[in-house]
Amino acid sequence: MTVQYRSADAICRREPRFRAGLFSCVVRPVLREVICFGVVTASVGVAIFTPAERRVMSSGRHPLLSTRGRLCCHSTVMKENAQQSAADSELRPGEVAVELPSQTDAGVFFIGAIRTPWRSRRECPKRGSPDGPICSIVVDERWRAGLTDLTDYRRIQVLYWMHQARRDLVLQTPFGSGKTTGTFALRSPVRPNPIASSLVELISIDGTTLQVRGLDCLDGTPLLDLKPDFPSASRT
Repeated sequence: MTVQYRSADAICRREPRFRAGLFSCVVRPVLREVICFGVVTASVGVAIFTPAERRVMSSGRHPLLSTRGRLCCHSTVMKENAQQSAADSELRPGEVAVELPSQTDAGVFFIGAIRTPWRSRRECPKRGSPDGPICSIVVDERWRAGLTDLTDYRRIQVLYWMHQARRDLVLQTPFGSGKTTGTFALRSPVRPNPIASSLVELISIDGTTLQVRGLDCLDGTPLLDLKPDFPSASRT
C-alpha cells in the first residue's frame, strides 16, 4: 500500500491544479482499492486504481505519473453527490475562505474504514443517536492485536476523518441559525483538520469488525483511532 500512496501523492506534486486544491487518499482495506478524492475548485474527481494500474504505478511507467497526466473522474460517481459537492463549494453569505498552507506538518495512518447506511451528506444525520442503526467499523488486519480487551467496555470513542469536508473556511454560516460564526465555535465538519469524534455503544467484535450504534458519518469514512470511554463505561 505504501507505493500506491506515494504514487497518488506524486500526482499532486506534479499537477499544479491539484496543488491548488485539497487532496486525500482513502484506503479501503475490505475492497483492497485506493480511492483518491481530489477537491479541485468546485469539482470533485474520483479515481479508482485497479490492481493492474497499481502494478504499472509501482514500475513508475503509469501515464498518471507524468507531468502531462490527468487524474480521470470515475464514471460511476453519482450525479447527486456531484451536485451536492458543487453546492458545498459555494460560499454562503458572510462566509470567508482562506488559502491553505502549501504543505502539511504531519501525517496520519487510516487504520480502517467505517460502514454506514448513508451514501451522501444529505442523508447523513447531524449527530449520532443511541437508538440509531447498527454500523460496522472494519479495522485493518495489521491492527488486530490492538483490539485486545476492547470488549471490556460498553462505550468507545471513535475518531474518524471527514474526507468530503472542505477545509478552508474560517467563518461559516450554518443553514439552521443563519448566523455567521467562527469555525472553532462550531461543530461543523468543515474545519482545517476534519477530525470527528463520536461516543458509541459497542455491541460486538468479530475478528477485526466492530458492530456499534451511534455513528453519524458517511459510508466509507476513514477510521483514525478507537479509545475506550474510560472508566465510566467499563462492563466490569
